[in-house]
Amino acid sequence: MRLSRNKTIVIKKADKGNSIVILNRDDYENKVMEHLNDTKSYEIIKETNVVKDLQTNIETFLETIFLHYHINQNTYKYLTPQQNPRTSLFYILPKIHKPLIPGRPIVSSVNSVTENMSEFLTKCFQPLVYKLDSHIKDTKAFLKYIPRQKNSNQTKYFVTIDVKSLYTNISHEEGIQACLHFIEKYRNELPSFTPNNTIIKTMLYFVLENNYFQFKDFLYKQLYGTSMGTKMAPPFANLFLGKFEHDFIKNKNNTQNILFYKRFLDDIFILWGGSLRSLKIFLEYINNVHPTIKFTWDYSKKKINFLDTTIYKDKRQTLLKANYTKNPLMLIPFYTTLRITQATQKKI
Repeated sequence: MRLSRNKTIVIKKADKGNSIVILNRDDYENKVMEHLNDTKSYEIIKETNVVKDLQTNIETFLETIFLHYHINQNTYKYLTPQQNPRTSLFYILPKIHKPLIPGRPIVSSVNSVTENMSEFLTKCFQPLVYKLDSHIKDTKAFLKYIPRQKNSNQTKYFVTIDVKSLYTNISHEEGIQACLHFIEKYRNELPSFTPNNTIIKTMLYFVLENNYFQFKDFLYKQLYGTSMGTKMAPPFANLFLGKFEHDFIKNKNNTQNILFYKRFLDDIFILWGGSLRSLKIFLEYINNVHPTIKFTWDYSKKKINFLDTTIYKDKRQTLLKANYTKNPLMLIPFYTTLRITQATQKKI
């Protein structure tokens, strides 16, 4: 029997790395329900016409702003949902690099009723993300900064910080206000098709407040945060963290010790010039300054891994870089009853 035809298992790509994970279907569905049973974040929807009603509301809104010349005809056509939109689907990607293999929630919104609007907002917001001082596009961009650091002899600690479950912990209101903040700050950098703030805000509400998706035979609605799989989620989260950094991290009390600060979405790299005590105070501070945004971290005097690199200093106190490639693994839990009792790792 081919594995893909075996209805008792689920085959998923791992959250990170070139890996594949085979799970017992019951175990996989239990892990999904660990997310969906969070009543702060999700609720079951019993109404059957919510997606159809949402489409009608979006079409009415778009027609109104088009007739009042807030958007042109091309934008109107671009934003209009397709006639038979697909209901978004919920699934998880196993985090095989974490204990107990938790799952990263994904909502596949391809061809959904809000997909066009979400994509449009992405085009509006992405230029703002590039204006953030902390933003790095990828590893290659990050490595360009490292040799330029002239204060390496002042660096006491390499620090990496990760935001816990960023997407699902962003308050809609705070996220929207962050987007509007940067729109006002960089108004001249926006694409010419960007509508006014009131329309942008309404579009954000449409996408964030109407994130309907299906798992098995049930329809759900996401109540808090956004979801990976939503096209506007990365720039939305980036701008939210940009505002968070402005308000809580890059303030006068921390500036003297932060010698270098860069971020790839929810992964942060810092060169810290202060004492270990001051670093611990800083980390505890940022971890308690917001009710839902929490962090994990690592620090070292000698070297540290960030993205797929290792950063360290030589004897002359000069910053160097070295490629850090995680060993590509194929994690396949084998067991006679197809339950998760053990895992074996193999190179692909």
